[in-house]
Amino acid sequence: MKKLLNDMINYCTLNELLGVKITIPSLIRITLICAYVIVRRRRIIKMKALRGDTLLKRYNMNHGDEHERYLIFLSFAGLDDELVNTYIIPVLEKFVQEKFGNYDKLICTGERHFIPGQWIMKEIDRCLTRCDVFVMVVTKHFIQSESCKYEVMLAKQKNKFKILLVNEEVYQQKFPSALTDILKVCTRATWKLHNTTLVIKPKWCTIFEGILKASLKTLEKVEEGI
Repeated sequence: MKKLLNDMINYCTLNELLGVKITIPSLIRITLICAYVIVRRRRIIKMKALRGDTLLKRYNMNHGDEHERYLIFLSFAGLDDELVNTYIIPVLEKFVQEKFGNYDKLICTGERHFIPGQWIMKEIDRCLTRCDVFVMVVTKHFIQSESCKYEVMLAKQKNKFKILLVNEEVYQQKFPSALTDILKVCTRATWKLHNTTLVIKPKWCTIFEGILKASLKTLEKVEEGI
């Protein structure tokens, strides 16, 4: 009896301190809301896991045949070959290897995936069709490259998801119209080469997240038959 009395005193004191009255219906509503949030969160986590597994199957089924898929089509100018191979491709390879364990086939570049002896335009079209995300390393050489202009135009026509890695110095340059249209509607990462370090904003982990989200959206379009 004394314990019950003390509990009632504590309850009344808590109500006075909070300035509110907690009723049984209120407790039920709060409990139901909390339960819904927990279930919803678990469902989202489960869906993400299922989609992650689907992506893993999608990319690990590559066997060099006509059904081969690329996570990334990496577009860059030939004059930026050393920069891209030194500072960008190794980072992308590490990310893809950690996520899918299949990096040598998932990052499509001309020198690695174009079939020798074929028309360049035909090979660009073939690889772009099979890629999920179109990643551009935008430099002054990229802007001047006719091959890069064609890739940008084709990626736009094929409605590919686009990730821009834009060198901070190129904003003073005149952009091709197709690239200007993309810059108007797409967010981008910016970078600069400081001594021997590539300084990029946002961080690579955020860029990787953008690539994966774009890939999931591509998968959803495929599943919906778009």
